[in-house]
Amino acid sequence: MSRQIKTLFVLFALLFTGSRLFALSQSLSSLVAEKKIIMPANLSAAYPDAEAVIILDERTIEQPRIIYPVNFSEHVVVQILKESAIEKFRTVKIPYFREASVTDIKAQIINDAQVTEVRDIPSREVDLAGADKDFEFPIAQGNNIFSLRPIEIADDPTSTDLLKLTENDIFHKKKAESWKIREITFPDLKVGSIIEYEYRIEDKRIILYDRYYFQRQYPALKLKYTALNALMMRFAYPVNSFARKPETVFESRFDNIEDNYNMRVRNGLRTVDLNQPDNYQFFGHKYFELSLDTMPAFPAHVPFLPPFADMAPRLDMFLRESIALWQKSDVDYRVRRENFSPNWNFPMYRITMNSLVKEGTSRAAKEKIGQVIASASSPEEKVSAAVAWVRENLKDNGEMKRWDGYFWGASPMAPDDLLRKGQGNADDITHFLVSALNLNDLYVYPMYTKGRHRGKFLPNVTIETQFDASMVALETTSRKFRFWQPSTDVPLPADYLDCDYEGVNGIVNQSGEKDITIQNAQLPVSNAEQNVFQVQGNLSLNADGSASGKLQQELTGHFNARMRRLLDPVAETGRAALWPELIAGTFGELKVQGALQADDTKKIGDKFTASAEVRLTGIASPGEGGLKLNSTILGDLYTAQLKGQEREYDVVFPHTADFQTSLEITLPAGYAMPDSLPAPVELKTRGVYYNRVLAKQGPNTLLVKREFSMGLLDIEAGNYNRRFASVFQQIADTDSWTLLLKKQ
Repeated sequence: MSRQIKTLFVLFALLFTGSRLFALSQSLSSLVAEKKIIMPANLSAAYPDAEAVIILDERTIEQPRIIYPVNFSEHVVVQILKESAIEKFRTVKIPYFREASVTDIKAQIINDAQVTEVRDIPSREVDLAGADKDFEFPIAQGNNIFSLRPIEIADDPTSTDLLKLTENDIFHKKKAESWKIREITFPDLKVGSIIEYEYRIEDKRIILYDRYYFQRQYPALKLKYTALNALMMRFAYPVNSFARKPETVFESRFDNIEDNYNMRVRNGLRTVDLNQPDNYQFFGHKYFELSLDTMPAFPAHVPFLPPFADMAPRLDMFLRESIALWQKSDVDYRVRRENFSPNWNFPMYRITMNSLVKEGTSRAAKEKIGQVIASASSPEEKVSAAVAWVRENLKDNGEMKRWDGYFWGASPMAPDDLLRKGQGNADDITHFLVSALNLNDLYVYPMYTKGRHRGKFLPNVTIETQFDASMVALETTSRKFRFWQPSTDVPLPADYLDCDYEGVNGIVNQSGEKDITIQNAQLPVSNAEQNVFQVQGNLSLNADGSASGKLQQELTGHFNARMRRLLDPVAETGRAALWPELIAGTFGELKVQGALQADDTKKIGDKFTASAEVRLTGIASPGEGGLKLNSTILGDLYTAQLKGQEREYDVVFPHTADFQTSLEITLPAGYAMPDSLPAPVELKTRGVYYNRVLAKQGPNTLLVKREFSMGLLDIEAGNYNRRFASVFQQIADTDSWTLLLKKQ
């Protein structure tokens, strides 16, 4: 081929891949016309409750592989509608993998049709201890992490369907150092401002996995996702949670198919090395596009919503061959498929190989845990003793919460290294326990799962990107397990499981080097009686409707954990102001008078007790002939937000609960109780119990007792509307009754 022909070919390739100039819009009207955005005449009127509106969010993945690298680009336009959004959008952080490069980035702000370009967009290191303490390492640039995992796919050298990945443990050793940030700061941001930014990240390897949500915290006028993927790389595009059909474009494109004598092709695939881009130049591509117009904001204001990941429409793009090349028969393995993709056995093998028990790197751990469990008798007691020691002596650094898709690319720290350092992530601690106990002839296994806040497992999405936690599992009888959570953020008993993991499914990994043995299991759900919120008090009512006295509180189970989490980060002098946050009722305000007497949050306990002198306002109001007293002063956190209205969405509670309150109220001088009191009220249906009793304790003392118990974790919307809404309405009506205290 002559030099001129080669030059023409390169120019054609440039036109094909870079036809759209990388430039920001000249005005809002030109943007609306170019992107075909359905723009209301007045955004503030159309979205009166919104702090801001996303006018455009467009992501594009370009990896058709001619002779150019992979491009990951995003174009975002937002208009500020309220002052509360100014600080949220003043600074935009764009993370990128250190080995990739930001080839182009532009930003501007439009104020009253005046366009101001943001010229200074610095690059900096990720500051996890300071400015980026809430930073979550993104899965969006999937290959940047996941190509670093060890070789795992089709190790048969004669296979023609073969992907080769590098063996490199940089992911675990230098996770935080692998990322940088480009930071945009918009000047003169005010209500009405329009911010716009666009960036392109260039990489040398294909993107194996990407995820895009078609619903956000703010309303969006256009959300669009486009992918140009090489045909030789067979990608899947599963969608979930779409309530209305999106606009979709899906078409094949073949251009300049190469004819290389040394290229093996089978079913559109050929052998490639993801770390050698020149090894796979071009074999046509598939064009995929998905967009939604006028998408409402996620309804975060609705109480007890299902998780965002269960409700928000989402698209997952992943390379099919990265999960679907396990060739052996499942007959050889104990595999249950009720909740997971049929392709999870191979990822579990990879995780197993990364987490094998090795005595050479666990000798000190074996010795230490051997001493800890020596005096325990049963296997359950031994595991509990080991977990209790680990929680007290090994610190969880919280790293797992930063990583989306951690288990796709990670391997745990060696147990002896963790023991020496004294801290690691939750998976490091799980591996420490499994290794140390197994080497002491107590065979436990890791269980991989996800928190309830991350939504349910999706069978059509790469399974290892969905795990976000690991537990320790002991097989008590055949395929029956007891579970322990290796670490908690506050001191809690060894058998405590966080409410975020109750009732969720997971995989118990009993695999070895030469077999895959995995069990589908479910973490238990605690009974309402295990999560008691109890408050008792003696109050003196004042003629102005306020009351003063003492409240005593005892919390167990998840309430014990929640109160410890609420108070632990705060100095003792500031805890009195926070304590009332978990107390609901019909009062106006509850303030602690003086110091809060409470258990030490640094000491392990299966319950939490506190007491304080308090003042409550608004429990009574002047009425004709006396004071109108609220018949239910202290309520609960659940019925305070559910009043019996019909719901569009399922009800998802944080956990089961039993709220018990008992108040003795002394009337002010010169006031008398009514001649008769309302009869006791008792309501119950499956999973729900309510009881309210008013009784005279003396001529001037009223006893108010109330109990509400919720034994369900979630209620489907239709079932709630048919069966439970009326019960919650009756509870709301009962709690709103008033008593007239006659003035004598």
